[in-house]
Amino acid sequence: MQFDMEQKEQTAIKSLDLSYPFWITEDHNGFAFYSRAELKALFNSFLESRLDNDDYCYTNLYMVDEDFRSNIPGKDSMGMLRHWHIENYELGVVEESGIEALWQ
Repeated sequence: MQFDMEQKEQTAIKSLDLSYPFWITEDHNGFAFYSRAELKALFNSFLESRLDNDDYCYTNLYMVDEDFRSNIPGKDSMGMLRHWHIENYELGVVEESGIEALWQ
């Protein structure tokens, strides 16, 4: 599910069939939500189209393994979640040891 970052208000009109843990990506397209299987497929697509630029960030990845909400409504608290900036180094870790290596 994608959200338009230009909108001042967001409304989810689709119920997500996710259980903990699940992952959120944030990139130039906005936010998207993934199960473990979907996340593995996403990383496979990153690996297949890997860029020769070690500074390029494919996405910011957030892991949600329990209920979460901001302490202050309206404040960006995504940094409180376990997260990674997915660049070529992280793709190498995933390629060598599997996606679970990121959070172990």
